[in-house]
Amino acid sequence: MMAAAHPNPSANSRFSDALARVRQRFVQSIPERLEEIGCQFERISDGEDLADCLHGIERELHKIAGIAGSIGLSELGEKSARTEAKLINELAGDIDAAAVEKLFEAIVELTQDLQRVHATEAS
Repeated sequence: MMAAAHPNPSANSRFSDALARVRQRFVQSIPERLEEIGCQFERISDGEDLADCLHGIERELHKIAGIAGSIGLSELGEKSARTEAKLINELAGDIDAAAVEKLFEAIVELTQDLQRVHATEAS
């Protein structure tokens, strides 16, 4: 019978330190992510292809969802994933103006959440 493995405090500490660095890089990247989402909104306002712009936003939401959930920002990750799923669903069919407006509201709310995380964690 094998002996039970005991957690290695040194390994746990290294993992925690690495996770903290990833979280810090994510928080530092929030302004760039917000800028990318904002650029897509500007492109939409300028009359550029709506589906293309929405795909750009979806890519950014996908990154946020994956990273945030992995670094202890699970609520932000889940909200990003839900918004991404709604966007993907909308892109799969005919783009409905009313649904897009609701998506925009969800995206704006998400960007506000990102701003709060950045303000809280970057200070």
